[in-house]
Amino acid sequence: MSINKLKTVVFAGAGASKAVSSDSFPTTIEFFTRLPPEIARNMIFQQIVGFAKQQLGNDQQIDIEHVLLHLGELKKSLNDLTGNQHISSQFLLGNMLPIALSMPGNFGNLRDVLTRGSSAVTKLEDKINAQVYELYGYEPTGSDLQENWLSLLSILTKENQYIELFTTNYDLVIECAVDELSKTYLGGLRIEDGWRGNQQKYLDVDVWRMSCPHITEPQIS
Repeated sequence: MSINKLKTVVFAGAGASKAVSSDSFPTTIEFFTRLPPEIARNMIFQQIVGFAKQQLGNDQQIDIEHVLLHLGELKKSLNDLTGNQHISSQFLLGNMLPIALSMPGNFGNLRDVLTRGSSAVTKLEDKINAQVYELYGYEPTGSDLQENWLSLLSILTKENQYIELFTTNYDLVIECAVDELSKTYLGGLRIEDGWRGNQQKYLDVDVWRMSCPHITEPQIS
């Protein structure tokens, strides 16, 4: 956390949520231990975890985001291969590759395997996302936040003109804390999340430029 007279920047990691409720907001390791058997024992899940460990190194902690990332990559590849619009599908399932190489080849039931695989990966991805929501969807109350985030934000709003909050967490701790503080803050709070648009959303980075008018973008010649 960096502080000056005008602005405070707070980056909240997993510990910032665990301080609110260790039961409601499990850490990375705890998340894996709470996975239901239908996910933890799923062969695709286990293979994805093994692949992630191989990529990161066995001494590194695997986060559920690594699993979801690789699941997304696998799903896209399977969908490309089973879709008629992708060149890979035509070369493999249409038997064009063996013909082009003048090699005998017959992929047999590959299309059925890929189609079933795509469906299985999608179902697993949905189950993991549902588990993420179930474990991190709890909205803390004012009493939950009183001794941590509300205490911190109350001090910062008195000392700084701007507060920037960043987090990589799934939960709604910061959103709930800001909402609670806005109910009691004298003079009201101006809250900006930078998102614009209703259907086609985009991030308006001018919000951060306005909070730091003395900072200019580097000129590239």
